[in-house]
Amino acid sequence: MELHDLGRKIFEDFNQAFQTLDEIEEVGILFSEQGKTSNACPVHIERNCVGVEHWCVKCLYLHAYYKFLSVTGQAGRFQHPENLNSSTRCVLLFCGDCSTAWNVRKKLFQQTLSSEETNKDDLVSTELSLSKLVLRRHPKSSEAFSHRRWILKQTVGRDFSEAKLWFRFTDFNGILCGTCRGIKSETPTQVSKVVDITDGIWLKVRSEMSMCIDAANRHACNYNAWSHRIWTIHNLVLKPFLSNMAGRKSSESLYWSKVFEFFENELDKVRHWIERHISDHSPMAYIQEIAFILSVLIKIKHQDICQCHQGVCDGSRDTRQMQNDIVQIWVKLMDQSEELLTLYEGCHEALWNYRRGIIATFQKLVHKDLDSDSHNSYEPFNTFKVEEEFCNKFISHKVAGKFSERYLAFIRRHVFVKKSL
Repeated sequence: MELHDLGRKIFEDFNQAFQTLDEIEEVGILFSEQGKTSNACPVHIERNCVGVEHWCVKCLYLHAYYKFLSVTGQAGRFQHPENLNSSTRCVLLFCGDCSTAWNVRKKLFQQTLSSEETNKDDLVSTELSLSKLVLRRHPKSSEAFSHRRWILKQTVGRDFSEAKLWFRFTDFNGILCGTCRGIKSETPTQVSKVVDITDGIWLKVRSEMSMCIDAANRHACNYNAWSHRIWTIHNLVLKPFLSNMAGRKSSESLYWSKVFEFFENELDKVRHWIERHISDHSPMAYIQEIAFILSVLIKIKHQDICQCHQGVCDGSRDTRQMQNDIVQIWVKLMDQSEELLTLYEGCHEALWNYRRGIIATFQKLVHKDLDSDSHNSYEPFNTFKVEEEFCNKFISHKVAGKFSERYLAFIRRHVFVKKSL
């Protein structure tokens, strides 16, 4: 059998597998001893998984790629969307970062979506399922994550895409006032148009969280997975939440408790994840952002938005309790950092960067907006000497000693600039 005919036959068997199964969990490569000499079909179905024998992968991929190029070479609208859908699907499952194929699927999505006969939910589900399958095979595929974000923006994120976010790279002091002013002055329609955080969006959020953890489990130090997790939180959780909070008191929001509980659970989950992945920098950077967002949400909970906007601030017991709750978030992270560094004898650079990020983020974004009484009881946030004594335990170790010296140099230069003098 000629190579072209062989590729076409395998391509047809591969597509038949997708038509046979309602839902496919994974596509993988099987190492077979029979090879090309066997007349048996090289595409196998086991439960909800599809396997392709390794000897025919190149032949299958090349046939799908040439077929996909021949269809896309036509000008104007795609005349054969079925062929284009099947060929790009095959190409992406074996080459997850083929940006040309992803871009073609975007155009095909828009073309199909414009048709009156199209079921929007089925179309979105198909694209999200494909990107999930690709990420099962290529967990660090930046193009697959990008396509997934693009699909979500076209659907669930469209109604609140204009909401302003003030959480990242912003001073903690006055953040609520900035949020109110930003929504009222720059996007006045957001005050009158309240966007519900519906159950459908929460299902999407849970799906994205689960998919990110799966990708992170399949490939260590998966920066793209954790970046996508941050994007999900900002665009599918915070944006609709801020749209609901515009011009309202926190007690009036129907979704406040759900959002607050979500971030508390997220903080606990990632803390446990870090304990099992001590050399992964990505979740350590992620948890600092979650801690900062949760600190802001605690302030929203204890201090009415309108009062903040008017500059009203009292020294009541509730305010002191709010500040203590915020400090405790960062204290837990510092305690975990100390425990892990002690347990692993300071030999993992990621753990030193984790501690450095915690104390620097707290000092620069949170510390200056709190009363001194609320954080003076925890000395590592206030004195360079305490950190220096902690690092002295690792000086004698060749590797840990270098890491501790770099850590001390950083916090002396960027955190305790005045206090270390």
